[in-house]
Amino acid sequence: MDTLRNNLIIQNGLRLLVGNVAYPGTGLLAMLEDAQSQVVALLQSLSEE
Repeated sequence: MDTLRNNLIIQNGLRLLVGNVAYPGTGLLAMLEDAQSQVVALLQSLSEE
């Protein structure tokens, strides 16, 4: 039972990574880039005050 669950976790992780190649704007890479741009925008707005 545990190996089945682990395989599902691995498949979902791969789907997140591969999703960025198959469908640009999706997947883990896109989420990381979005979070990074939000952090940069936040830091810029703080430094302007």
